[in-house]
Amino acid sequence: MPSDYVDFDVLANVSSWRQAIRRVESPPYAVRILTTAYQQLGFTPPKSSIIEASFAMSSAVAQMHAYYVAAQSVTLSSRPILLYYGMLHLAKAIAIIANPYYGDTLESQKHGLSIRRKKGRYEYFKDRVFIQKNGVFLDWYTSLHMLTKIWTIPGMAVHARASTDNLAHASLPVLELWRCLPDLAPLISLLGKNSRCTNLNLTNIHNVFAEGISSNPLPHVKRLAQDVGLTLDDISQYLQQFYDPVTSIHGWSCIERSHNSSQGTNTNVIICVPPLSASLLNDFSFPEPLVYFALLFQLSMLQRYEPMEWVSLTNDPMSLEYMIIEVLGDNTLSLTPYLFSCLIKEIEQTMQK
Repeated sequence: MPSDYVDFDVLANVSSWRQAIRRVESPPYAVRILTTAYQQLGFTPPKSSIIEASFAMSSAVAQMHAYYVAAQSVTLSSRPILLYYGMLHLAKAIAIIANPYYGDTLESQKHGLSIRRKKGRYEYFKDRVFIQKNGVFLDWYTSLHMLTKIWTIPGMAVHARASTDNLAHASLPVLELWRCLPDLAPLISLLGKNSRCTNLNLTNIHNVFAEGISSNPLPHVKRLAQDVGLTLDDISQYLQQFYDPVTSIHGWSCIERSHNSSQGTNTNVIICVPPLSASLLNDFSFPEPLVYFALLFQLSMLQRYEPMEWVSLTNDPMSLEYMIIEVLGDNTLSLTPYLFSCLIKEIEQTMQK
């Protein structure tokens, strides 16, 4: 089995990621991580700032750890808040790695997302999440953009060809966010909707993908364009801009659901188109963990402020809504700490050079 293949059954065991990131909860060790990161990023902060940042990062990681562990011991009805705050602290830890002065402003304390208050009859799948100009969501996005230019971080690669300010106020339909999760395609189909993801099995991907999409579109790509309501030209342009067949760094394909055969000629990848307008797709990719973050934010807001809607959504374990929220929680617990540990390990390898 290739070293970059992730066994999700193994990741379901909390110890597999807990042991990998536990050492970062130590501020002295965090100083070493941050010193290396800032050198690579071109920052030259005074040692006092690095020490201060190390306490902030180690505390954020400890909080992430605590929330995730707590989320494993509660029922689904109270899990989203714990998962969301766990991801919030993970995002802040990554932002600190990318910026020694992160957290000094009030904007960094904002979530960076919003939803509308509920009026009248509520339909969950017609709800929307709105990206705000300031706050953790875009801070995390920007930080990943900076970090993935230096280190390959499976599942967290971000490509931005324009200022992230252009993402501010973008509307993310809840149903479209759910359609972005490959693991949920069978359940989403029960809603009468197709996934925004497709599986491609390509031979000699290095040659076929870059050339074949525009000149001779694959049936899967044609179907994907139809499913997401975009033209084939829009889809082709997006995939060619942000898919890298050498490193497989493109949105969801780098979640490591990609699996190379022993001969290395057949590659099975999952590609996904995020719920952004065609104009935004020309400039931005959108990694799967940010979809988790947006969905968990919306669910936690319901849980906190809309108890009637929340109970109605989760009171039936046999409902589709209950099932997809359950999968989202499981994936959050198994995947996001692992991806964070990948970043830490990449920095540690740089330390050893």
